[in-house]
Amino acid sequence: MDKRPKKELINGIKDFLKDFEEPYDHGEWKRFQRQRKNRQRKPIPLFIKLAGVAASLFLMVYASVRFLPFFDRKDEIGGKVPKAVPYCIGDREQQTKDTASVGAIPPLVDGDDQMREMPEAIMPAQRLPDFNRELQTQPSSVTANTTGIMLDSIPKAQAIKNVGLQAGHFGADLPRHGDPAQTKPARSNWINLRDTRIGFNINPAFTNKGFSFGGGIAAQIPLFSRISTEIGVSYTNLRVGVDMAPDMTDTVRRQLIGIRHSVGMVAIPVSLNFLVTKNFSASLGLVPFRVVRDQRTDILQSFRWVKGDVLSGDTTSHLVGERTTSKRSDSLYMGKTYLGFVHIAGQLSPPILKRYNMVITPFVAIPLEGLSKEKYRWLHGGVSFRIYLR
Repeated sequence: MDKRPKKELINGIKDFLKDFEEPYDHGEWKRFQRQRKNRQRKPIPLFIKLAGVAASLFLMVYASVRFLPFFDRKDEIGGKVPKAVPYCIGDREQQTKDTASVGAIPPLVDGDDQMREMPEAIMPAQRLPDFNRELQTQPSSVTANTTGIMLDSIPKAQAIKNVGLQAGHFGADLPRHGDPAQTKPARSNWINLRDTRIGFNINPAFTNKGFSFGGGIAAQIPLFSRISTEIGVSYTNLRVGVDMAPDMTDTVRRQLIGIRHSVGMVAIPVSLNFLVTKNFSASLGLVPFRVVRDQRTDILQSFRWVKGDVLSGDTTSHLVGERTTSKRSDSLYMGKTYLGFVHIAGQLSPPILKRYNMVITPFVAIPLEGLSKEKYRWLHGGVSFRIYLR
């Protein structure tokens, strides 16, 4: 077959195929992306959701302390009810008149000059002092005090006094109606935002791939006498990575033997602290974070054979390795939000550091699901240094 018919056949096929081609419009793709962007609603990032939850919890605690009547409750009379009810001046005068009408009871003496027990003493009718209506809500305490004063004025009636006060002592052991000590919690257990401590922290940490550094600010809010919560914002530059074994028989190309990621994360740590002793407290918390920076470093290794010096008589070849690094920005973690770590720590505050409001906090951060299943090891630990303003 001649070359000319072949060329004509090829040209004919090309012309036939060109009839089915349509010109590509580069503006169509941009138009499609613009329409899709307008129709698609952007989801709310998990980091913003966690920040909203933390702010809501803080506002709930503040509102419960500031506005709930349980913590700022007062008695109906505007103050605490005294345990010992005082007597008014007019009542004391009436009391003196009543007690003056009862003379001293002489002892009964029989014929053998031996004293006999008095069978019973006849008490005059007592008039209850006219207290305020608010103070008459505790009749048991008023009766007990009145009876005690009246019996003290009667000599030789100690036995009658003991018998008469049994009802008063029995009532004193029971919680009285309206007693503030029984209806209110201990003052040391109240949540008081005025005791909130604001502090700064420096967080050096160690991973299996090197040293990391971070810092932030936190607020410690006391909840009870031994329990407090702490919430803050921090930034940490964590180094993670993995190593691979090189193939020393490959002397042609450069091999990737290691990857390092320098991950910059903004976290909102939330923890619960329990005071064990005066100078030590245990802490358990959660550290969700969002990645705002991801720098990747590739470690490259190459091998080549180098012959020895012929002049010195060395004719053997030696395998020489050369290692280089390459840095670049990566998008593997960039912009992603994670539930983060479980933060276990112990806060030490010796007396010498308490003078300067300093706390040493050794900690361990355990990665949760999503980070624990990766090829990189996110487990890390270190010692945090904290300085509080007061």
